Amino acid sequence: MLDLIRKITRLTVPLYLRNKIRVLIFKKFRKIGILYFLRTLGFITCKNYLPITCLNKEYFLNSNQEFTKYSEIIEENTIKKADYIEGKGLDLLKSFAAKTYTVVLEISNSKFSFRNNHLLDKGLNVIGEFRSEESQKIRTLPIYSKILEKPNKIHGTVAYLSDPAPANYYHWMCRTLPLLNFYHKFFDFNKIDFFYIGKFQLTNFHQESLTQAGIAMNQIIQEGCIGDKMLIAITNRTCRGFGDPINREAFMFTRNLFIQTLNKPQNNRRIYIQRGKVIGRNVINETEVMELLNSYGFESVTMDGKTIQEQAELFSQSVAIVAAHGAALTNLLFIQPGVKVIELMPYGYVNDCFYVLASHGEANYFCLQGNNINQRDHDTRKLDIYVDVQKLDKICRMVGLDKI
Repeated sequence: MLDLIRKITRLTVPLYLRNKIRVLIFKKFRKIGILYFLRTLGFITCKNYLPITCLNKEYFLNSNQEFTKYSEIIEENTIKKADYIEGKGLDLLKSFAAKTYTVVLEISNSKFSFRNNHLLDKGLNVIGEFRSEESQKIRTLPIYSKILEKPNKIHGTVAYLSDPAPANYYHWMCRTLPLLNFYHKFFDFNKIDFFYIGKFQLTNFHQESLTQAGIAMNQIIQEGCIGDKMLIAITNRTCRGFGDPINREAFMFTRNLFIQTLNKPQNNRRIYIQRGKVIGRNVINETEVMELLNSYGFESVTMDGKTIQEQAELFSQSVAIVAAHGAALTNLLFIQPGVKVIELMPYGYVNDCFYVLASHGEANYFCLQGNNINQRDHDTRKLDIYVDVQKLDKICRMVGLDKI
């Protein structure tokens, strides 16, 4: 019965609303004292979220004297506009100046801890990057509605290598793994003993990328911990209400881990990427789409079961890429300049993460939203996509692709 209730709730209540309800329940628990009672039994919850930004850094650092080293780096990138867009709200995919502000902290204080994928201070406040109201609404941090782990004492230097969603391929490759770049810049990397990545199911791509970055698996810590010395890089990105794009330096760091070992690119493949074993954003009329793309010489591929190296080879050898919005497009990290990228998005949904990746990779980027059809899910990110093949055909001709 409980499983049935959960299933009905997932189908009828939007994700952002479910997250909001969880947070409200925990706030209510705090108000009536239940969380205090849980703390007396050893169950601890977090308190507030404290972002570090360029506007509040002086106040934050003055109130936290335990930081023994502080560094910062600012980067500005110009993101070029999309070559062609078709759909609702996609006019936001235009040229803009992306500014990235990163602070790097060295902490020597046992009252700070890494747990539940975050840095917490002595008051159990979560310390991290700025989060927009839109991000808070759609993706409330899981730590708000969880009991905190009990941290273990670790002798040595521990660097933060985590994220609210490190299991996600895009988050890991574009937001989490590039943190290593700052530890190379500001510290003796060889003297970092451990890397805290948080508790989640490690997959092959995590292990492959860590090995490629020169990190042994015995250096990885997933349980909550307190180190003799703790390092953390916190990055604030340009946020326009619907995304937080990767900066070019992070793009180049992850790209260079793999691109230098690739075979000489053929630069002649045209690929259509199928969604694989996922829920949501499936192309409803995929047979029709594939028939059209086959006439232009596209081959259908899936990223399921492929190593990062294999995915990088495939993307680096392609002159044209068509794919629904999804983690597979993270591999735009490995494209060659001039490639044509056509991203298919659900009706009414806008996200700039792959548009920005394409810009850093010097691609010609095009975007097509699916048609408006009746779907019950209120979360536009998860809507399936019905592609107007006539519009897709128009884009293929516009980019100069010839039929075979």
